[in-house]
Parts: sequence; structure tokens; C-alpha cells
Amino acid sequence: MNALNEKEVKVDVYVLCYNEEKLVPFMLDYWAEFATNVYVCDNMSTDNSVELLLKEKRFNIEILTYNSNNELNDGIFLYLKNNIWKRSIGKCDFVVMCDFDEALYSNNIIGELKYMKDNNMTICFPKIFDMYSQEFPTYDVDLLHDIIKLGFPYQEFGKRLLFNPNEIKEINYAPGAHTCNPIGNVKYYDRENIFLFHYKSLSIEYILNRYKMYRERLSTLNINNKWGIQYSFEDQKSIDFFNETYSKCVNVKDYI
Repeated sequence: MNALNEKEVKVDVYVLCYNEEKLVPFMLDYWAEFATNVYVCDNMSTDNSVELLLKEKRFNIEILTYNSNNELNDGIFLYLKNNIWKRSIGKCDFVVMCDFDEALYSNNIIGELKYMKDNNMTICFPKIFDMYSQEFPTYDVDLLHDIIKLGFPYQEFGKRLLFNPNEIKEINYAPGAHTCNPIGNVKYYDRENIFLFHYKSLSIEYILNRYKMYRERLSTLNINNKWGIQYSFEDQKSIDFFNETYSKCVNVKDYI
């Protein structure tokens, strides 16, 4: 049984997935800190993501498969992010609606969630760091930010991915989910103890391989709306951006 069941705070995590086997063990460790249930919206992954996920025993995990005709389609992503979490209405205190490379963290995540619940706070805009590494990490028992300590604070591109599904009636994410217009009883978490670590930049090689995969799957909808346009950049532009941002990273341990 997940220890969280004894904490009077229930959290359902909804996460989008496509070929994320390299990140699976790291993300499982983050979810184990607070999740009651994890619902993986899998876009018919062709690697071992699903097999690895289903081996998890620390909390309940369920695979929700959907078909996008092998396209990266932000219209489908947007529909899922704005609606799939409604399955948890009346069943939990909070939901997390995230991409697979996004990890919610706090030094005392149960305590912060309890604080939100006790003070009727219904939504959180966590402090975000884009995490950077020169080499893709080897899995360890430590949480990933204990292995990769450098991050770039990027609050203007943060996400309101933690909220109470019983009080927020509509989250109304825009494409990319970096902005939203929540409707309902909207009361923001008023501390700075919850963080979002974005693990996209785990080496230049990792980025270039992911961008190539995304680029080859871009839907006509994405191309016409220039959604995910960064995936079409020349490799050198992505490399230059990585190196420039890496030079500006800070040690996240100084902030958490």
C-alpha cells in the first residue's frame, strides 16, 4: 500500500507518454513520493515504456492508450490535458496533469499538499527549472535532481499542473499548457516550496534524438500552427541554445 493513503491527501497523476523508457525509472521515483494513482496516457509507444511502467508496485498505475495515427498532434494533447483529469472528480484531493519529462517535487511534498488542502488552496504554479546535463544520467537510487544539480529558472514557461479537480471546473490550457484560464474556485498556493523540474535537456545527444523523433511525427495541425517549431531547427541551433543556457544554469540545491 502506498504510504500516502495514510496521509489523508490523495493525488492522481496524469502523464502523457511516447517512447520514454529512458526516463521511466527516474519518474517512477518522483511519483512514489506522493501519488496514489498514476494514469499514463500512452500514445502507442514502440519501446519498452509500458512494460517498465507496469512493473511498478509502490502505487497503482494504469495505462490509458490512445491513437494519434503516429503523429505528434498538439490538438489531441490539448484535449487530453483539458479533460482526462476529470475522471478523478470526487475521487482525490489533487491531480497533476503533466508531460513525461516533468517532475513535481518538494522537500516535504506531503506536508505542502496537506497545507494546500487544509487552507483550501486549489491550484499551484510551482517554481520551474529546466534541468541540464552534459551526459544522460545513469539510474541511481537518488532522485534525479540529486544527480543532475544544474537548472535554468524559467518561470514564464512554467505550468499550473497541480490543482484540485473538485474545485477547478475547467483548467483551459492553451497549446503547450504553459498558460491556462482556470474556471471555478481558484485559490493559488501561496508558498514557494513546490518545484517543477523539467528533464528535457539531459545531454545534447538526448535532445537531438528526441527532436528528430518529434520532427518526423509532426502533424499537419502542428506544422500549420507552428506548434513545436523548435523541433524543426537545424541541429546546430539546438546545440547553441543548449550551450548558452547551460552556461547560465544555477545549482537548484540553493533554491529548494
